[in-house]
Amino acid sequence: MYIGNFTIVFQRCEEINQYTSILHANVTIRITKKGWITIELHALYYKKYTEEVQARDYVEWAKVLLWMDIPEVNKLASMEYNADLNIFEIEKMHFDAMTALQWEAPTKEACVQHHLTKLYEKLRTPHESSFSIVQYMYKLAIEHDLPEIQMQWQEISDMIDEMTYGSDPAGLSQEVVEMKIQQLACELWREEETT
Repeated sequence: MYIGNFTIVFQRCEEINQYTSILHANVTIRITKKGWITIELHALYYKKYTEEVQARDYVEWAKVLLWMDIPEVNKLASMEYNADLNIFEIEKMHFDAMTALQWEAPTKEACVQHHLTKLYEKLRTPHESSFSIVQYMYKLAIEHDLPEIQMQWQEISDMIDEMTYGSDPAGLSQEVVEMKIQQLACELWREEETT
């Protein structure tokens, strides 16, 4: 696999005996001791579990893995040039690629947690739609029965509601609420990154 000025050769993902982080095609790919390439797989399956996945998503996932030179992955990635992608054919190709890679689908819970971590990452810096993202995460926590996440964002969600719908925002300013959002997002993101 070629990365910048370095060439790294892996015979098999299972042979990697320590956590390695690689930058490939502007996507950070994490290869864990178990050989999982987590970032793209969890994002893809999150879309699948929430019924938002499209044929193009599978193709993009495969393109990130082209460096592995697995025929089933290469075949799926090559579908980029096919204008009329049939979701059922593409899902079969994805299944074949997962089988060839000897990977299992991540759980829905793991994919939701990954999705939340990506949202925390967005909120670590000022973001024009930070209020919307917090409200979305709060709703997501309720939908997926994640009371701990819900409680972590309760106070900030209430502040946003008060600022948006309340008659007296109780001395709250957008800057103060955004700072609280950034602080909590950084804290939660660090927790997720260390686990």
